[in-house]
Amino acid sequence: FLNPLTQNWEMSEISTSPLAFFDAQKGIQNILSTIKYPEFASDSKKYWNIEGFMPSSALSPLIGDTINNDVKVIVWIDKKSFYLTRAVISGKLNKYDDSKDESIIQRIISLSRFDEKVIIENPLK
Repeated sequence: FLNPLTQNWEMSEISTSPLAFFDAQKGIQNILSTIKYPEFASDSKKYWNIEGFMPSSALSPLIGDTINNDVKVIVWIDKKSFYLTRAVISGKLNKYDDSKDESIIQRIISLSRFDEKVIIENPLK
């Protein structure tokens, strides 16, 4: 994976791979099933925006160890395909999130180019 802090490629365990979290068959279900108090944040022509809270532990397949709390989440669901296309997660997820103002801690996940064939090469070779 590309380390966002160092901008260097690093080896990671399969258990922390985003592919483990965003399984093509289960991704939306896994995320949406953990959202507490879901509400429609907005309803545009193209997307449903659903806002709520989820336990940070629901994201442990993506980021590893988490702390025991809930985080705010907003998801974008494409109305035509029903694909999850974006998620904004706000709040502390792990011990490395040390900001006193939790509202400024955000992780944005964008998903696109569904069903396209992609060749993934090891950048460390």
